[in-house]
Amino acid sequence: MAIRNHKGGSGMTSELTVAIHAAVYLAHKNAPQSSDELAVNICTHPVRVRKIMAALCRAGIAVSQEGSEGGYRLCRSPQAITLRQIAEALNVALVESKWQSGDPEMSCLVASGMAREMDKIYRSLNEQCLESLDRLTLWDLLQDLFISQPENIIMKKRRNSFMKTYDNLIIGFGKGGKTLAASLAKAGQRTALIEKSPLMYGGTCINVACLPTKSLENSARQSAIQGGDDAARQQHFRQAIEEKRRLTAMLRKKNYDKLAAAGVEIIDGEASFADDHHVRVQMKEGEELLEARRIFINTGAKPFVPDIPGLSQSQRVYLSESLMELQTLPQRLVILGGGYIGLEFASMFANFGSQVTILQPNQRFLPREDLEIADAVEASLARRGVQLMRNTALVEVRDEATETVLSLKQNEAEAELRCDALLVATGRRPQLDNLHPEAAGIALTSRGAIAVDEQLKTSVDHIWAMGDVTGGLQFTYISLDDSRIVRDALNSGPRTTANRGAVPYSVFIDPPFSRVGLSEEEARQAGYAVKIAKIPAAAIPKAQVLRKTDGLLKAVIDAKTDQILGAHFFCEESHEMINLIKLAMDANLPYTVLRDNIYTHPTMSEGLNDLFAAGVNV
Repeated sequence: MAIRNHKGGSGMTSELTVAIHAAVYLAHKNAPQSSDELAVNICTHPVRVRKIMAALCRAGIAVSQEGSEGGYRLCRSPQAITLRQIAEALNVALVESKWQSGDPEMSCLVASGMAREMDKIYRSLNEQCLESLDRLTLWDLLQDLFISQPENIIMKKRRNSFMKTYDNLIIGFGKGGKTLAASLAKAGQRTALIEKSPLMYGGTCINVACLPTKSLENSARQSAIQGGDDAARQQHFRQAIEEKRRLTAMLRKKNYDKLAAAGVEIIDGEASFADDHHVRVQMKEGEELLEARRIFINTGAKPFVPDIPGLSQSQRVYLSESLMELQTLPQRLVILGGGYIGLEFASMFANFGSQVTILQPNQRFLPREDLEIADAVEASLARRGVQLMRNTALVEVRDEATETVLSLKQNEAEAELRCDALLVATGRRPQLDNLHPEAAGIALTSRGAIAVDEQLKTSVDHIWAMGDVTGGLQFTYISLDDSRIVRDALNSGPRTTANRGAVPYSVFIDPPFSRVGLSEEEARQAGYAVKIAKIPAAAIPKAQVLRKTDGLLKAVIDAKTDQILGAHFFCEESHEMINLIKLAMDANLPYTVLRDNIYTHPTMSEGLNDLFAAGVNV
């Protein structure tokens, strides 16, 4: 059934009337409509419609999409759009005087004051009108239009017809989700992305992980070079925090703008599955139910906080996200956890000037890493004043007036440590809070992650998951590669998690540590006959130029094939060098190719000449 088109009579002159009429018609049609189509139904000119719809688009009430099936459509359900929102989008007075009586220059109080008094009345009338419009939604108008129909059947069908439907619904603004969303939207598919917080546009990496920590790490290096007394270091720290905030705010906006320009509808709210095709979104305006043909989960991970007495009650306990918002540099920082996140913050805050202590539960430092490299990292941190407490458990946390007291058990002996800040860096877990994947029939792993196959498909045929939420490697570039794998899955392409090749990673301490492939111990346990190549970082001329001579470079080579099995670089610029090794490994190049390659000089990469030429031995 179509809304009857008004024929004849005078044209509608109120901008608000045109805007409401257009919005009701869009809600009724529940599909994109051109300005010409809207103009015919409203009985006005298309130019006028485009001007009014531009205002509704700027206000986030409607959106314009291009293409053969393009046009205007509403961004929210008619239940969530009030007439006041439409009126305020137009920024026009609802009641106004076309003529003012009297003259403010006249001596008569009536003549000089009536215009002012009438303005007050009109302002009051305007506010009363807005308050009335605030109580009406587009849904209310639609009900009135169709009131002659049997309510119990027709209106239920109408309500369902107003449910927003999509080809693709992405939950989470992470690297994989945003990349896939843009690709699908550019292909002409109706795509929406749900993000719980506007402060997380762009995902974890941009806002609370990779990029803000690297900004602070760089600032910390500069602070160490500049030196100075405590006041100077405090100033360096405050400036670093402000620069980090500037960076993340800029990146959030760029990410939002990029997706919006690609035609992705961005929805602020918390998502939860209703079933395998429907997602509830809790927004400020209320709850909305969305329908999608395909759904993609990219909700990331959250910090794991152990259950330790006093830990959650302390005012001086921080997660990595909140520690980066401090305004004052802590004099004594204790880090619970000797993993990669803990190490990066230990190195960073040591450079800022804090006294740093790491508590780790095991005897072996960096147990997953090559033993020689782990020893070199530990020695470097010790030279910079970072204290490592092995076999140490945190038993209790207690705040006192000016400091926090940590009760420890080290090698079964009780100990006590005092600090100004405690960073909990005990790992991250898949973020599934309030998502209710079980409502969609999505299976989880034994560790609480979304279970996926090699093409990242869940146990439900039309639902995929990407990034940290799958329980795999927690790197933003893995999430990016996941989007490529899912895109291939949608187009019958060859990519899977099994053929992504060797995965490098870097720990941004000072100097950084980077790795790809097997350690010496892992290679020998796997049955390889190996050759080992290693040189000190100080042997590379560029390290001397940079005055960064700490470190060690080590490569593990298959003695039978000359293929590189693994590389471990603890040196300046290792995060750039390791990518060459990954490429060589994926291309099945023998180590001799890198040994004999021509590199620019002076660079850290030319150290690969010496690494693979000198001292390759069994």
